[in-house]
Amino acid sequence: MDQVLQFVIEGRPLPRRAVAVTFDDGFADNYECALPILMHYGVPATFYIMVSAVESGDLPWYCRLNFALRTTSRPEWIDPAQHQTYKLSNGQEREVAFHRGCEIGARKVGCSQQEFVRSVEDSLDVEPCTSHLMMTWEQVRGIKKAGHTIGAHTLSHPNLAHISCEEAHAEIEGCKQKLEKAIGDTVDHFSYPHPALNPQWSPDTFQITRKVGFKSAVLTKCGPIRRGDEPLRLKRIYAANDLHQWTWNLDCTFVGRYI
Repeated sequence: MDQVLQFVIEGRPLPRRAVAVTFDDGFADNYECALPILMHYGVPATFYIMVSAVESGDLPWYCRLNFALRTTSRPEWIDPAQHQTYKLSNGQEREVAFHRGCEIGARKVGCSQQEFVRSVEDSLDVEPCTSHLMMTWEQVRGIKKAGHTIGAHTLSHPNLAHISCEEAHAEIEGCKQKLEKAIGDTVDHFSYPHPALNPQWSPDTFQITRKVGFKSAVLTKCGPIRRGDEPLRLKRIYAANDLHQWTWNLDCTFVGRYI
């Protein structure tokens, strides 16, 4: 990402067909699976860490929500915000319910977010998933020691454009401070969470990221990076699990570039 910034701000050339590899959240497979592959091929990457999940070892709230709605034997879930009933008789219905749950959780931070998820788990008679799927601080430091970049991804993964300015400031500045203390170095790069809802950034969050000292911020909005782009609103290309979706994302991105 440092090279990307030099390209965007100063116009320094990049290798032909260059890409910057990034990972969000801080899942353990980043360290256990991705890191050895990156090291084998000499590919540098940036890892954006969701601080509360690594700090506690608990799954992010949206993963717990997904687990509860996918595994419950209850036939329906009642949305506590709008008191709407969602059927859970098949995968498609559970997907719809999950997206609605994400819309609720994305507007919450910290304790209120955890209380919401726990209420869903209780209403569906599901115990939280206890699998150790997040990195430890030792693993995060190991990634940095291996020569990769550590970036910030908020404390609790809300949609920053849909919470108060005070909450957004605490999430953005708080994650930077805690990460810098944990790894013993400055953290210059930020990734906007996008669990649900649009947009994922606002003029207020833009000013906050600048004020607290981030040099870059990346979105989940698909697109290439050009010279002169705003470094605190950089686009990325989502790497889907499905190969056809991945190539479609690439095609759309580069058609957009040529247009």
